[in-house]
Amino acid sequence: MPRLLLLFSLLFTLAPPVLAEGPELPAPPAGFDWQRLEPANAHLLVPEGWHFRQEQNEGTLAYFVTETAIVPGELFEVGLSLNVIPQMQARTGQHNAASYAEAYIRRCADSYEGAEAWEFEQGPFAGYGCEFTHEARPGSVITMYMLAIGNRQTDTLYVMWFEAPADRWETAWQTGEIMMRGFALDDGF
Repeated sequence: MPRLLLLFSLLFTLAPPVLAEGPELPAPPAGFDWQRLEPANAHLLVPEGWHFRQEQNEGTLAYFVTETAIVPGELFEVGLSLNVIPQMQARTGQHNAASYAEAYIRRCADSYEGAEAWEFEQGPFAGYGCEFTHEARPGSVITMYMLAIGNRQTDTLYVMWFEAPADRWETAWQTGEIMMRGFALDDGF
């Protein structure tokens, strides 16, 4: 049986994602290209002229799509981050990926005044989202749009967020929304 690549397309109405058989993806929106994420076999949309970086640390796969190049030891201002963490139950000793995703987003929603949270489901994926604005460090107020998705079938957790300074959010979100509402995950990873 072929694996399914689930294409998440949560455009405006948070409609359910569209299934895409095999590795074929729809044409990217104008000004974007698909970036394959190995070894997770996932795909993100990368705006032309933006930067992609991939790291691995203690079994967590980390992927970054940023407006400016990431300089080691420095923070970026505008961009998307994705952490992929396999085998959550074995790592935590108590939470599977789906229950961890739900608890993680609930904590975010409870921690930030005015936070908006929601949930969605597609195939083996249980997804939760939250948007909030907070002071990340003195004098630095950022807005974040965050998703936590647990694969019930493989126990892999995906935590993805787009962030930008609050005073640049409206402009940055025009790009971030496309990235955060159009991505593909392999249901077998």
